[in-house]
Parts: sequence; structure tokens; C-alpha cells
Amino acid sequence: MGFLIEGLFELILELLFNDRFEKRGSYRQRRYLLKLKRYARESEWFEHLYRNPHYTGIIENNDEFKIVLRKRAAFRSIELSLEERQRFEQRLASKCDSLTERV
Repeated sequence: MGFLIEGLFELILELLFNDRFEKRGSYRQRRYLLKLKRYARESEWFEHLYRNPHYTGIIENNDEFKIVLRKRAAFRSIELSLEERQRFEQRLASKCDSLTERV
């Protein structure tokens, strides 16, 4: 009987703590994805890039792009400058090309 109570107690602790730690990373990812969707609604040029299936995975999962796109001020500076926008699109295209060459 004692081993059943002990097993049940361990299961409850594992569910509580593992669930809390797993959600920490996914919560940040969900917030980031919501921000990307908001950017796509607000900006036509970004919507064109984000809806492209070749670029969506890179924009959502690449750390280099996450660093830039998490900051709203950085996104606004890219949005307002045509030169910055072209540089961003070129980096995205080159990252896509390098990933397709590996496969």
C-alpha cells in the first residue's frame, strides 16, 4: 500500500514540475508567433515574406531572426528603411538557400 501512495505522489510531482518547465519555452514561442502574426497584419511587405512557405520556418525558428524580430523597435526600423528591408530580405533568402543546399 505504501508503494502505491509513493508512486502516486511521485507521479503528481512529476506532472506538476515537468509541465511548468515545459511551458516556459513554449510560452515564449507562442508570444513570438503572435507578434509575427501581428507584424504580418500591420505590414504588407512582412506579410508577403511570412506567408511564403520557404521563409516561414526560418522566420519562426532561426535565432538570428528571432533576435531582430522580437524587438518592436528593430522591426520598425527595418519597416521604415527600404535599404534595411532589402538587407533583411537578402539575409532571409541567403539563409533559405543555405538550408536547401544542405538538404
